[in-house]
Amino acid sequence: MHNGLLTKKVSIKDIEKIKRTKNPLASPALSLDKIEITSHSHNGILLVSPKNKRKFISLLKEANPDIKVDKNLNESF
Repeated sequence: MHNGLLTKKVSIKDIEKIKRTKNPLASPALSLDKIEITSHSHNGILLVSPKNKRKFISLLKEANPDIKVDKNLNESF
């Protein structure tokens, strides 16, 4: 994942949960419609703003079916 000049690597197997967030203060990403990723490896959260959220979630779930997806995230697009 890229954040300006920063890159963070998160193993998909470490992802616990993903949900939608619109917190403008939570990340320097330009988009207000972000996905919050909770993972074991970062003891917290990461925020991403993929171009195609539906495909991003589908690929994550395909690689790790144990990821919990917040129902509000699925309903948002």
